[in-house]
Amino acid sequence: MFSSISISSRIKQICFLLLLGGTILELSSCFQYPDGPIFTLTPRKYRLEGNWKISDVKDQNGVSLMNSYFLDTVAIDTSEHTVKVDTVFPYKYQTMQMVLVREGPEQVFIFADGEPWSTASWTLTNKDDYWVLTFTRLEGKNNITQRFYIISKLTMDEFQYTDDSNRKWYWKKL
Repeated sequence: MFSSISISSRIKQICFLLLLGGTILELSSCFQYPDGPIFTLTPRKYRLEGNWKISDVKDQNGVSLMNSYFLDTVAIDTSEHTVKVDTVFPYKYQTMQMVLVREGPEQVFIFADGEPWSTASWTLTNKDDYWVLTFTRLEGKNNITQRFYIISKLTMDEFQYTDDSNRKWYWKKL
């Protein structure tokens, strides 16, 4: 009788430890990114869904690129030989729309000052620490390109990642 009680007690202890271990493993995915969140039960792809506005872009030295610009030829009038040059801020006025698709790849649409700038399908890979984009339109040009971004923060309201040029991107949910 004594041995049956200790076996039953031992089985309960093992079941408890297995349950505790499974819970810890399951919740460990909630502590993914270096800059946060500390804990969340919302799946990562659902945190990405929605409309975003860029809040900052910093180069590898931590210098903000938000006010950087380039001059672009937007119109050429051949009859008068005049060229219209416009100032383009590639970062300052960017917005992003992330769409979850029930069947097929997830989609992202990036706009610069309201104009279509980039279009891509996206996925999360490698334990969800990489955001992989396959562009069909990149920075105003139609071409197929794949890019990998390292996610450092993903909450319901903030999204931060580093690109292949070591620029850090900061987005806020609209």
